[in-house]
Amino acid sequence: MADDSASEPKPPGSVTKKGGEAWFIEISRDYEKRRAALKDFAAKDGDGWVPKHLAESYRTAADRMRKTWRSHSGMSPGRDGSLRSAFTFDEDGRGDEEEAPPPADNVGDEELMAMMQSRWVEVECLLRVQLRTPDALSEARRRVLASLRFDEGVAAQAASSHQLKGTIFQALLAFADGRAESTAASVACGVGDAEWAELAMGADALRKLVRIKVQDDNDLKAANLALKSCAEFFDNLAVYARRHGLDETEVLPKLEFR
Repeated sequence: MADDSASEPKPPGSVTKKGGEAWFIEISRDYEKRRAALKDFAAKDGDGWVPKHLAESYRTAADRMRKTWRSHSGMSPGRDGSLRSAFTFDEDGRGDEEEAPPPADNVGDEELMAMMQSRWVEVECLLRVQLRTPDALSEARRRVLASLRFDEGVAAQAASSHQLKGTIFQALLAFADGRAESTAASVACGVGDAEWAELAMGADALRKLVRIKVQDDNDLKAANLALKSCAEFFDNLAVYARRHGLDETEVLPKLEFR
């Protein structure tokens, strides 16, 4: 499959109302293309890994869509991802890609639905879990949060031992796979045997949770971003379900674009 991250749509040269609408339609199509590519790849047989570039490409498109929806009151995506009305845009056509999402309790239902829709495909494709029952959702949420805590722990060990996170992670995986020589001392980590074994269990749990092959620092960063997206999605899902008196599983069918 071709690397969809190689080219991204550019905003129109003139920032006009018509130009803004054209820009939104362009990124809508880009979002749908990347969404379809991620779902298509995740559905294929094989070793079960989703290429990192494909996950990151989809996340970029989803972030652009969500920020565009959020920047204009009264606007939301149609069920086919199309624009309901026309708007003007800032000069660059998008915001800071590292901008934190607003707390779910502080946004309206329409925006909250858009936020969930822009994350649902990623969650469904990148987690190696089923999400169709209350127990499965609860277990997925628990595993995502546990892996995020593990990542923080590895980051702390990397900083204190002046090692790359990827180096420590590989040693932890080797230990989890039964290679006794991959100890904390082998990567200059100042932790005891019990803590090292616990970290190894966390490394094994992470690789079994996400469908991104995790080998080095860049892979760990991609996995961390995916996990944060999943945690955000679960928070938003809980808020939306609580507002409407629904089970979280009853909200999931509403998230598919038709």
